[in-house]
Amino acid sequence: MQIRDYRNFQIYVYPKNHGFYAEIIRKDKLIHTVKDIEHTKTKVKSPQTNGICERVHQTILNEFYRVFFRKKVYSDIETLQVDLDEYMQRYNFERTHQGKRCLERTPMDTFIDGKVFFKEKNLEEKLVV
Repeated sequence: MQIRDYRNFQIYVYPKNHGFYAEIIRKDKLIHTVKDIEHTKTKVKSPQTNGICERVHQTILNEFYRVFFRKKVYSDIETLQVDLDEYMQRYNFERTHQGKRCLERTPMDTFIDGKVFFKEKNLEEKLVV
């Protein structure tokens, strides 16, 4: 299976034994191989199992789509994508969040601080660079 995101990364996911592994490729160059990925399924709109993702979707809907569609008529998807990318840049790098994980930090600051715990748990063995 191939998944491609908007920044031209290609992510190939392959089944292996009882799990999966993935290769992340950009411009025909292997960037990362992630091993031992567990595949779990959640129900749509189920905050008990997928709450963080559902909350992000709700925030993007309320703060971006509902606001921008009132202010602007989009004639093509590329223009909408540019505005969404700018919003996500502000959301992840400039706007502080109030959740229990962010604690008045931006999501990127939270991610960077979490790298310390990642190294403490010695999880980098699962990542092959």
